[in-house]
Amino acid sequence: MTPTDLNKLLRQFYAEVRGEDGRMYAKSTFVGLRSSIHRFLTSEPHCKTFNILNDKEFQPANQVFLGVLKRIKREGKDKSKPTPCISEGDLKKLYGSKVFEESNPLSLQRMVWFNTEFYFCRRGREGLQKLTKSSFVFLHDDLGREYCTLNFNESTKNHPGDLSGDFQGEKRMYADLDARNALCPVKCMKLLLSKLNPKCDSLWQRPLTQGKNCGFEDMPVWYANVPLGKNKLGSMMKEISIAAKLSRVYKNHSIRATTITALNEGGFESRTISSLSGHRCEASIRSYCRDSSLSQKRAMSDHLRRALDQNPRNESEMGPSTSSTPYSSSVRNGGTLSVKVNSIHDRNSSKNDMPTIFQKCNFNGQVNLYFPK
Repeated sequence: MTPTDLNKLLRQFYAEVRGEDGRMYAKSTFVGLRSSIHRFLTSEPHCKTFNILNDKEFQPANQVFLGVLKRIKREGKDKSKPTPCISEGDLKKLYGSKVFEESNPLSLQRMVWFNTEFYFCRRGREGLQKLTKSSFVFLHDDLGREYCTLNFNESTKNHPGDLSGDFQGEKRMYADLDARNALCPVKCMKLLLSKLNPKCDSLWQRPLTQGKNCGFEDMPVWYANVPLGKNKLGSMMKEISIAAKLSRVYKNHSIRATTITALNEGGFESRTISSLSGHRCEASIRSYCRDSSLSQKRAMSDHLRRALDQNPRNESEMGPSTSSTPYSSSVRNGGTLSVKVNSIHDRNSSKNDMPTIFQKCNFNGQVNLYFPK
């Protein structure tokens, strides 16, 4: 089939495709259909050289595709949302709960799995079943710090193994600087490897239940000679979310989104993050960071609520202060915080008390104190 004939077929397909119930697909599903067709045509055994997403020959079909996307949104069927990051509060809850521990096989496996996804910025369940006991090696850098890294280059969605621009940087998971930390990611990885069943080569094995007459500390092997299936690995973050009673049920891909967002907020450049995430295009990094964080959402909502306050705490509207405290409410002007001292009975004692008005406050700018005559 020539590109011209395929373009005509795709135009008709995009305009008429419907679900089993006769309704239009959701936006994410509709976009996924086109991407699936593209991957099918460009992968083996077909290996087509044309690109139905970008080539000029397929522009008419893609115009129909974009038109259907707009229709989906107009009809209120666009319910797609970006993969949520794991909130800061939920991360603290995870590492402060018994869901992540080194004292039993299930919690140890969950913690090592999460660390592997987080530090290596892995994509969902991709390649998890292929990881074995020998997939990771432990080395030291030039400063003597120990780290864990993969001993081979994985075949991933963005790096399938072709020769064009398939460079992959080395990904490292460093040991905690505090050697006493029981939750050190490298230490936990070593513990997991030491407790795996010697008859099974898979890194992810089915955890054993506790013996009747002994605890896990007395058991040399914590896992059965059975590897975890792809569905079990694919729902790992869902099970962790439920077990830890997090604020929402997260998916595996939320860990990748959390890693990229945390590095972006930490000031790392897109090209540096791409070396860890494996993105070929730096613009893909920005797609993870377009949304505001939870703290920013709360701050914006609170600020808008204060904007509607019928009784704002503004000195010019409140008139003369009747407060019994020696300090009035603050007024912010042009980045400078001005604090008015309403009354002074003993100037020396006031100076000693002055620091109390700044307790538990952070300022980024100039602070002026002034006294009424």
